[in-house]
Amino acid sequence: MADKDCKLIIENFPIGFIYLTTSFNQDNEAVDFIVSSVNKEFEELFKTDRNSLLNKKLSETEKIAPFSQSEFIPILLSLKKSENKQVFNKYNLKLNKWFKISVYQPTDHEIAIFFSDITQSIQPFSDTNILFNIASDLFSISDLNGKYIQVNQMWNKTYGYAINEVEQHYIWDFVPVDEYSQTKNIVHTLSHSNESTNYTTRLRHKNGNVSFIEWSSQKQGDRIYSVGRDVTERFYREKEIEYLSFHDVLTGLLNRRFLEEEMKRLNTHRNLPISMIMCDVNRLKLINDAFGHEKGDELIKYAATVLKESCRPEDLVARWGGDEFILFLPKTSYDDSMKIVDRIKSNSKKYDINSIQLSIACGINTKEEDDLSIQDLLRNSEDAMYREKSLESERNRKDMIGVIAQALYEKCPQEEAHAKRVSMLCHYLAVALKCSKEDVQKAEIAGLFHDIGKVAIDCDILLKESTLDDKEWQIIKQHTEIGSKVIGESSEFKDISKAILHHHERFDGKGYPSGMKWDEIPLISRIICLAETFDTIHQRFDDNTNESIESIIRELRKNKQTQFDPFMTEIFIKDVIEKLFIKK
Repeated sequence: MADKDCKLIIENFPIGFIYLTTSFNQDNEAVDFIVSSVNKEFEELFKTDRNSLLNKKLSETEKIAPFSQSEFIPILLSLKKSENKQVFNKYNLKLNKWFKISVYQPTDHEIAIFFSDITQSIQPFSDTNILFNIASDLFSISDLNGKYIQVNQMWNKTYGYAINEVEQHYIWDFVPVDEYSQTKNIVHTLSHSNESTNYTTRLRHKNGNVSFIEWSSQKQGDRIYSVGRDVTERFYREKEIEYLSFHDVLTGLLNRRFLEEEMKRLNTHRNLPISMIMCDVNRLKLINDAFGHEKGDELIKYAATVLKESCRPEDLVARWGGDEFILFLPKTSYDDSMKIVDRIKSNSKKYDINSIQLSIACGINTKEEDDLSIQDLLRNSEDAMYREKSLESERNRKDMIGVIAQALYEKCPQEEAHAKRVSMLCHYLAVALKCSKEDVQKAEIAGLFHDIGKVAIDCDILLKESTLDDKEWQIIKQHTEIGSKVIGESSEFKDISKAILHHHERFDGKGYPSGMKWDEIPLISRIICLAETFDTIHQRFDDNTNESIESIIRELRKNKQTQFDPFMTEIFIKDVIEKLFIKK
């Protein structure tokens, strides 16, 4: 067959054809290829004009095959003369087509390549391409240098980038600057391995936001295929769980579990001397009883703030439990620990709850030799802390009761005058009952503080003029127990605490909180009950006439043996009311 006939057949062949000759450098090394011939089908397949290709080097042409020149030329240069053709399939992203490529090397310096469009015969890829476009995850295909060749619509829908803003750009163009190097290393690893690789990077949105993307990538031929899932919500949830596993929820300080492990780790000779400061928040129970647990939590948070700002950055500050904290101080002498305690005492003065100043008891112990265990260090510092805590004087505790009473009076001013009047009546009734001087004094103090528990009750309920509903009534009834706990803070006031607890018991057993009756009710509680009832009714009258007083007396007598001690009621009427309030 003549060459002319062969050329005619090739020109009209229904398969793309390109014929290349090798180009050499000055050292006679093959470095490129020159396009010698192209047929009509090649022009159709790759939407190109042969005149732009003929007699030109591949390196000077635009993309003419299912891979770029940078990839195509090395592949062709690596071919060796063979009688057998070399055949492989390749996908062209630009044309969205699959090609069967047959390569022949008829001479040492010539290569013939045939291209067959086999797209229709590869249905699985069509299905994959649909998935590529509708997937809710990020899909991408990049070359071995990390340049995106194709991405799906999720880049636009979720992260704001137009497709052409991603394609032909490098992977690291979309990560924060501090991840450039890491991302380039990942691409390098992927390009030299056929193994599937999982990794996580941050991805910058077009608007500047950042998401965490978990990628699964694998090299296939000269492409890297990647699927990315947004795990930002999971990332922050895991971070929160990790944070909570090492930190106290209320204060944000380290928690006991974490500190115990750190103390084991840091308990080494090179960290000597090691000091520990055990801290305990004074008056927390008093605050909880008087103002509720929300205020108690506020006090604990104040204490945490003070401890943190009083320590050095390298010190470990942890909430040990309840109202206790531990400061673990490697390479810290006893004297340096004392300086920290001094700062704690000074900084505590800046915080208070309803005029009750924050107070923290601190105990120090220092380990200077290896033979002292962490358990001994902990025990010694705890003992030192309790010694300091016990030094809080009884006078201070009494002063706190006065502060709480003042907080009640500021909230409800009428309570102060009522408390003083009831205290006076309790004094006179105790004298009339021929109580001991000590019991007269207790009755007077109990009368003064009998309603101190109301400090924990909302003012709207205390001042409500209309009838209380069941829920409000149950809240009001709590004031006797709260008041008893507050007063019980002072060891000298134990009897008074008990009297306040039961001053709303009734003689018939229908009172609260315990349903006591008759002489089960403490004497001073019965005294308060009469004195408070008289003052409450008396304040309802606009005048102070004998008729008004007689009306109150009738009310008291009506309720003796049910609400009041009958004997005590008559003594109260005869020796207190009639002497103090009936005008002769």
